[in-house]
Order: sequence, then structure tokens, then C-alpha cells
Amino acid sequence: IGIGLVAMLTFHVFVNIGMTIGVMPVTGLPLPFLSSGGSSLLANLVAIGLLLLNWQLALLVFIPGPVIVLVLRRLFPKLRRLYTRFLRARSRMGTAVNDSLSGVRVVKAFGREEFEISRFRPINEDVRSSHWSTLRLATGAFPLLGLLTQVGGLTVWAVAGWQVVGGTLTLGTLVSFIGFLALLYEPLKQMTGVVDWWSSAMSSAQRIFEIIDTQPEVVDAPVPVSIRPLQGAVSLRDVVFSYEANRPVLHDISLNIAAGEMIGLVGHTGAGKSTLTNIITRLYDVDEGEVSIDGVNIKRVLLADLRAQVGIILQEPFLFHGTVLENVGYAREGATESDIIRAARTAYAHDFIVSLPAGYDTIIGPKGHDLSGGERQRISFARAVLRNPRILILDEATSSLDSETEQQIQAAVEHLARDRTTIAIAHRLSTLRSADRLVVLERGRKVEEGTHAELMNARGVFYRHAEKQREALKVIGIGESR
Repeated sequence: IGIGLVAMLTFHVFVNIGMTIGVMPVTGLPLPFLSSGGSSLLANLVAIGLLLLNWQLALLVFIPGPVIVLVLRRLFPKLRRLYTRFLRARSRMGTAVNDSLSGVRVVKAFGREEFEISRFRPINEDVRSSHWSTLRLATGAFPLLGLLTQVGGLTVWAVAGWQVVGGTLTLGTLVSFIGFLALLYEPLKQMTGVVDWWSSAMSSAQRIFEIIDTQPEVVDAPVPVSIRPLQGAVSLRDVVFSYEANRPVLHDISLNIAAGEMIGLVGHTGAGKSTLTNIITRLYDVDEGEVSIDGVNIKRVLLADLRAQVGIILQEPFLFHGTVLENVGYAREGATESDIIRAARTAYAHDFIVSLPAGYDTIIGPKGHDLSGGERQRISFARAVLRNPRILILDEATSSLDSETEQQIQAAVEHLARDRTTIAIAHRLSTLRSADRLVVLERGRKVEEGTHAELMNARGVFYRHAEKQREALKVIGIGESR
């Protein structure tokens, strides 16, 4: 009896330690775990101890084993499907809530609160029903598995008790065996619970792996070409591109931009202006034709070299949660504070930055909501100045600025555009007067190309755009005069 008690105490200590280490072999899926399921390895050791102590009684303990394994093998796929359904339903609910809260001003302005509630109700019901289905299966199956594991113990008590009464088994052996048996059942109970946890974890992991395992469409060539520094000559030849199969956005675009030249892209919304800049920066690869920089097809250019030498200022600038200093310095690793301040001065952002509560150390909220649109744009412009790119892309970069600041930024653009290739997109044609050439796009096709004066004299598509804007300004002037 004494030997049995010492063995029980020793194994109990190791069981508690094993809860944080260990391996879980459940339904043929041995995997390392950091927390749950750690004592299953010790369950194997206890089983060996039972066999050495009395192999006949040990076989009785293992009678329910095949049934439990069969139930687990059938239960695991069902649980995994139910957890996958639940997690996807919860994801849809999170998306719906995020949309409603992010657009709360629009919802309030249009009085659509009841509509949002009615839209959310079926999504919420799907989450409830899928979660209930999962809980119903788990709460029904796992108590049954626990009952099955106890069947072996009851059998041992009956047979071993009869043997003790008959004198064929000592009381000490029985006490030791029952002690080991208790150590065996506790890990087995935890292992059946781990199946539930494992099903949930694998369903979640599957959704993560769907993203991780997605193969990027834009990758480096097997033997990429390094071009540092870029000269900035860009050439497009018979380019065709589509976001969706058989629905081209760009049709047979051919364009040559000399190094250091400033090009303005003009056209209605949806004409393909931003798409054109996206393929030049190789955010997407063209379907047909070729885009080259400095005479090298950009599909062969090392992506790190290309992206490091291209600066983009978008119409809707994105700012990270952090200080102004960190947001401007994001453009260049290792930039000093003096470099950042110099860039901010060039972008006419320094004056408003120092007027903030903590100056350059002011914390900007998510997406820069604490700042006005013009202030966010100037920080974005300072970031591009700090990067000092060889190719600069301005996508409606001055649309969020007031007239005075726009004039300042235009002066900064002209200064920054010197000796570097610049591609500017603007709906206000007056902002493109300093461009060396203008390229007019219409429905994904290049329809005109030339200087501002040449296109005005041609009285074509660009001329009509300019006239419409001039008429719109006259109407605004009449409205203001009244």
C-alpha cells in the first residue's frame, strides 16, 4: 500500500507539471500544445504502470477505449464543421456592426436606424443558431464520453473486489491499482474536453491559413534585376489590364514618360487614371503588353527597389495611430528628427504641427480623425517629401486643401517635381498647368496627349472638360455674388 501511495503522489506531481507541456494524441492527430492536453503523455505512462501492476485488470480498464475512439472520430468532423459555420457567422456579424458604427453619421442623417436593426437581426440569429447547434452537440457528446470512461472503472471494482474476497488479489494491489486508475481518468477527461477546444482552434486556424496560404499574384522574378538608383523613365506599350476576367479597364495604352518629366492624367471618374498608376507601381500586373522603367520590364525589377523609389500621395491619406513624428518618419527608416522637420517645412505642414498640443509628439487617432482633411494631406505630403522618391505619383493630392494651402502645396510640388518623374492626377485642370504634358483618358483608352495649350487649341476632349469646368466656376461666381 505504501509503495502504491508514493507512486500515486509522484505521478500526481508530474500530471500537474504536464498540464503546461505535452502532446495530445486524439483521433490520430498528435500535435504539440502550449497549454491544454498536456497530461495525455502522462496518461500513457500511467497506462504502462497499470499493465505492469496487473495486466488482467488493465485490460478491463481499456474495454471502453475502442468505443471512445470511434465516437471521437465521428464527432471531430461534425464539431469542426459546426465551429466553422459559427465563426463565419460571427465574422459576418462583426462586419455588419463595424459598417453600422463606422457609418453612424450617415445612418443618423438618413434616419435609417430601424433599417440597420432589421438588417442586423437575421445575421445575429444566424450566429445564435449556429452557436446553439455547436453547444448542443458538445454538451450531449462529452458527458456520454465521460460516462463511457467510467465503465472500465466500475468493471475493475467489480472484478478486483471479487478477487480480493476470493484471496487471489491483495488489498494493497487493489488500492495501488485504483490510485493509478484515478490518475488515468483525469487526463482522459481532459483529453475529451480538448477535442472540443481542438475543433474550435482548427476552425479558426483554417480561416487564418486561407489568408496565409494565398499566393500573391505580384512576385519577384526568379532572377530579379536590381535598379538603384532609378532614373525614372517610364514606358507603357500596348497595355491591357482588367480587375475581372474579360472586363478590361485599360485598352491598348501606349505612353512614354521621360526621366524628370511631369505628366498630368486627365479624365472622368472611372476613366482608368488611378489604375494606370497602380500598374506603374506594380500593385497589379498587366494582362497584356509591357510596362518598363529605365528600359527594364518591371516584372523583372526587384520589388523592393521599385517600391523604395516610388512615392505616392493619395486623395484619401492614411495615417497610423501614433505621433506626428512617427507618421512622417514612416517613409524612411532611420530618418532623424531634423530630417522630418525639414520635410514638414517643405510640405507647409510645420506651422500647424507645432501649434498642436504636443507638437510633433502629438498622438494622432486612428486614421487621423483628430485632424482636418487638409492637415492629414499635408502630413501625407511631408511623408512623400521625406522619402525623396525618383518617381512621384500625386492622386488628387490637393483636393482636400483650401485655396491658400493648395497654392503653397502646388509650389512645393513644383519644387519636389524637379529632376524626378512626376505623374499627377487631378480633376481641377488648373492644377496641371505646370505639367510638361497632359494625357487624356476616356473609358480606359488614351484619346489625347499634348501640352495644355496644344490640347486647348485642338478643341477636343480636353477642351470640352476645360469649358465645362469654366462654366461651373461661373455658376458658382453668380451664386456667390447673389
